[in-house]
Amino acid sequence: FAKPVVAIHPGAGNITKQWPEEHFSALIDLLVERDGVNVVLVGGPDEAAIADTLLASVLHPDAVASMVGKTSLAVLPRLLAACALYIGNDSGPKHIAAALGLPTIGVHSGVVDAAEWGPVGERAISLQRNMTCSPCYLAVAADCPRSLACLHGLEPFHLQDIAETMLGRPID
Repeated sequence: FAKPVVAIHPGAGNITKQWPEEHFSALIDLLVERDGVNVVLVGGPDEAAIADTLLASVLHPDAVASMVGKTSLAVLPRLLAACALYIGNDSGPKHIAAALGLPTIGVHSGVVDAAEWGPVGERAISLQRNMTCSPCYLAVAADCPRSLACLHGLEPFHLQDIAETMLGRPID
């Protein structure tokens, strides 16, 4: 990779744990413009529509590649090892990235306790909007009286600031 690459997993398998696609799109634009990185999207075949939406909505599609549905779980660690940073929802790839020692940012809704379900590693953090109703353990998004404000209110610039800091740290 000619530039540092940020792996982004925009899927989550459950809408109550999935940061909005428009937030991921804005974050990708911020990372490309402010931090001079390329982005690789990762995920399973069932997340291809999310990746397609992101590729169509980013301002710099030439800086984004999609490996969604093209990389098996067995090969994912090798792909992630070539990256400078991982950002994703509360899902399995987040734990793989953190276990590899890759700087990792996990986006967490208020549905679960991020301290319990966050990524584990010296270079891993979980971001969760502080809400009085959290953790709520709701299984259905429609049951949330705040329309998942815990996810929708976590703005892309918050993640970009942290990502910039993590990208600036030397990686062994």
